[in-house]
Amino acid sequence: MDVPNITIRSADNEWAVISSPTTDVNIDQVIRFTENASGGKLQRLEIIGGYYYGVKIDSIWDVAPSDRMSATHIVIEDSRIHDTGRDAIKITPGCDDVIVRRNEIFRTGRRDAGNAEGIDNVNGDRMLVQDNHIHDIATNGVYAKGGSIGTVIERNVIRNTGGAGILLGFRDTDEEWFDTAVNPSYYENINGVIRNNFIVNTTFAGIGLYAARNSTITGNTLVDV
Repeated sequence: MDVPNITIRSADNEWAVISSPTTDVNIDQVIRFTENASGGKLQRLEIIGGYYYGVKIDSIWDVAPSDRMSATHIVIEDSRIHDTGRDAIKITPGCDDVIVRRNEIFRTGRRDAGNAEGIDNVNGDRMLVQDNHIHDIATNGVYAKGGSIGTVIERNVIRNTGGAGILLGFRDTDEEWFDTAVNPSYYENINGVIRNNFIVNTTFAGIGLYAARNSTITGNTLVDV
């Protein structure tokens, strides 16, 4: 999508499926919000496949550093996103105020299981991840890194991950993705909140922090992590 405030949703009493192969390098993602598409919504959809991503929320951070126009205020809710080439949802730098709620997100990394998060957020601020079921993820369930500020991850069930369950920050984010005007010390995550999640059967940490500042971790249940 290349225009703002678009809503894509299933008709009442119907269930729309949008899919693309994981093997076609010319189809990077099933749905992409470009830098012009702020305010978009995905509701009650099944999103399957994509060479890289099921859904990508994009910016021009890397091609126009002085502008950094980004898609913001995107909502993804009540949907199923699965069997993606790599990540299910990819959020790029500057794509702030994204809401991901009441979705089922599963079976990432069908083409490349080495880097295939459920939700991969690199320097998108104030992301809300709420009431999702995230399972059978090739690497990490959810992370917010690269200087993301004000992330809230709450009331999710996350199970069966090849990496961690939830991470505030991660290792080795490239320097160009940080906003040094607000984060001159290159913190990976600032003021992140992880609360009231149920996390089961992770290969690495159930909850982890990397170079994270002022994090709040409360009320979570971790089993077999």
